Amino acid sequence: MKQRHGKIAERISTIFNYFTGHDISNFTSYNKFTSLMFTSVDGSSLGICRMLFGIMMLLDITEERGGSDLDLRWGEIKDCRFPLFSFIKAFSLAKMGLIYFLMWLGCIGIILGYKFKSSCLAFVITYWYIFLLDKSSWNNHSYLYGLVAFIFLFTDAHHFCSIDSWSYKLNSTSVPFWNYFLLKFQFFILYFIAGLKKFSFEWLNGYSMTNLSHHWIFSPFRLLLGAELTNLFIIHWFATLFDTSIVFFLIYKKSRRIATFFAIAFHLMNSRLFNIGMFPFVCVVQLPLFYEHNWPRTLWRKLKCSSCRPTDERNEKRVVLERTLSFSNDTKKMEEVEFRSKKRCTLKEKFTTLLILIYCCLQLLLPYSHSLTKGYSNWRHLYGYSWDMMMSEWSTMLVSVRIVDNGNNKQHFMEPLAFSDSYRWTQYPDMTYQYAQCINQNLIRDFYENPNTLLSSDNFSIYFDIWSSLNGRFQQRVYNPTVDLVRSEWHPFVEPSFILPLLSDLTHLKREIEEISREVYSWSNSSDLLFIADFPGLSLDNYIPPIMDNVTLTVLSGIVKFEQENDTSTITLSQGQSIHVKSGVFHKVTTVSDTPSYFLYTYINSTHQFNDVQNSAESQKHEMQTKAIFSTLAQELRARYENYKKFFYHVANSFLFEFYSVPMPRRLREFHDM
Repeated sequence: MKQRHGKIAERISTIFNYFTGHDISNFTSYNKFTSLMFTSVDGSSLGICRMLFGIMMLLDITEERGGSDLDLRWGEIKDCRFPLFSFIKAFSLAKMGLIYFLMWLGCIGIILGYKFKSSCLAFVITYWYIFLLDKSSWNNHSYLYGLVAFIFLFTDAHHFCSIDSWSYKLNSTSVPFWNYFLLKFQFFILYFIAGLKKFSFEWLNGYSMTNLSHHWIFSPFRLLLGAELTNLFIIHWFATLFDTSIVFFLIYKKSRRIATFFAIAFHLMNSRLFNIGMFPFVCVVQLPLFYEHNWPRTLWRKLKCSSCRPTDERNEKRVVLERTLSFSNDTKKMEEVEFRSKKRCTLKEKFTTLLILIYCCLQLLLPYSHSLTKGYSNWRHLYGYSWDMMMSEWSTMLVSVRIVDNGNNKQHFMEPLAFSDSYRWTQYPDMTYQYAQCINQNLIRDFYENPNTLLSSDNFSIYFDIWSSLNGRFQQRVYNPTVDLVRSEWHPFVEPSFILPLLSDLTHLKREIEEISREVYSWSNSSDLLFIADFPGLSLDNYIPPIMDNVTLTVLSGIVKFEQENDTSTITLSQGQSIHVKSGVFHKVTTVSDTPSYFLYTYINSTHQFNDVQNSAESQKHEMQTKAIFSTLAQELRARYENYKKFFYHVANSFLFEFYSVPMPRRLREFHDM
């Protein structure tokens, strides 16, 4: 029996070594694992990845970090910020320009490997400060940049192809194996957790990215499968398979090249599909981490030898010599691992290994921390550190900000983007609460600083009425419009009282709803519809523009009371009943049933009533293709060049203001529609 178990263990060890290149015994004890982490390996691959990552961050500064729009992002003192912690405050515009410049210098130092630790620290501190200062700009890949930079800070990535290695004459280009392990683990988490999050009903049924299949990228797939199957198989199922498996194929040596091809194609497609900055390119330039640690030296040696054009005999000798050296290196590495495993690890090495394991555990647990951090969760309980790549598709119909001056009990309606440049705050309760508090502070400041203000007191109530749809559901209220957010409470670990639940009672009728939609769209090219859901006791005040004709309201579930402007009559509608709605006037729909109501509007846009269906569809298709085709590399490079010109212009103005008190020119932000 012992002999049989021994053979099974040996077989498992052989398979593990075959697929990963590591002996499974290195993971059987803390001492052996520590020895593996501190095994010396070639640092050339790490050095190349360091340089490429720095270049990507250099481009990111002027784009997603907002370096080219410093004046718009940080210039207005009344603008509302959404920091993770309330004590984090923004500096003046000029000082923010200097902070951005320090981050830029950190990138340059990372690329050149000059004073690497100091450069990396400068980038990490400034990056995370700007990142934590405003949650409205958060994306999963924004976390990734900060985490990778944080890992690089503790590595010896400057031991190869760097000014430090030349100026300080570093004798060895070797680095501890954990330098590679931690970076590869971070990208494993990125892909694998994103794949696990996709194992949900909505994603696997193709409800999350419903319109993506019409993009020109998927034209070949649409020819073979059609739009619906392309949406289901290619966009949803293949993305799930890719995310959960790609790292395993990258680790396995024999599948590494084909996996690299698929990974590059996948990320380049994403760069065309989504506005996600440098994220696809960061993932691409870090793929070499999964190759041999000395691949840059091997590549250089091959290029050098090929330039010499050796004879067949010399070529044969060179190949034999390379194989001998490769075998010798592998043998030497195995002997070193075996020697280190027998050698007693130092206390410092064991402590470092403990920190590595703690970091890995945090990366595994944090994406699932939403059951604890309920104050940040939206309908899907996915927000912030979750790696939920493109899991949710939001469609916002209405954002209303109602302010009540409690001094004279007068109501005022405010432009939703008066103090913010993004509607991102509408989707998450923590930012919604912060925005209400910020508006209140601005109103109080305006009351005391502006004597001509129409405000009668410094006592205000603020109510938000926000209607959104998640993944093709009915449009519904996100927050309770009767709750005063100035006086409400918010806590990071308690579910907010002002958020309304996601209405999914008719989810099982999704197919029937799709059939209704197809029928309405078949009426004419200008016919459209809108699905609405509302809670008992609440009213929807709606205005139908004159350009809308043949507007009909139909109740699908529940009971509503319908009232129309200039009409004293009140009509009660129940399931299946409809009513014609006049254009150019307000009407009110109140839910009077004990359960939520579900209803829909069907209408015709008269301005497009005489458009031909086929011509309109072809025009839309041509527009998407033209937009994609003309988004060429040359145009993107030109745009990045212009962004850098604006960035250095802002930085120069920051220096002139701080050191010579020269006034800073600043643009004004324009309001934009949803």
